[in-house]
Amino acid sequence: SAPQDYAFGLKVKGQYHGQKLAGTGKIGGLLALQDAAKPFPLQAQVKIADTSIALAGTLTDPLNLGALDLRLKLSGSSLGNLYPLTGVT
Repeated sequence: SAPQDYAFGLKVKGQYHGQKLAGTGKIGGLLALQDAAKPFPLQAQVKIADTSIALAGTLTDPLNLGALDLRLKLSGSSLGNLYPLTGVT
């Protein structure tokens, strides 16, 4: 099944764990979440301090996490900088 069209744009700005945060994104329509068979589109770019995160793809049956088809890209000066943001070492 073909993904749905994007319906909403998102924009964030603020702080996360004391670090500057800014980002943009877009998602499918909220009522479309009821159609579990149709992939729900998701795209986001976030910058936290000098770390950048980009995510693009689709979620199928997102309310039950049926399937994920996503590309994730992380970049920054050091992967060690991700620990305060994610808690993952």
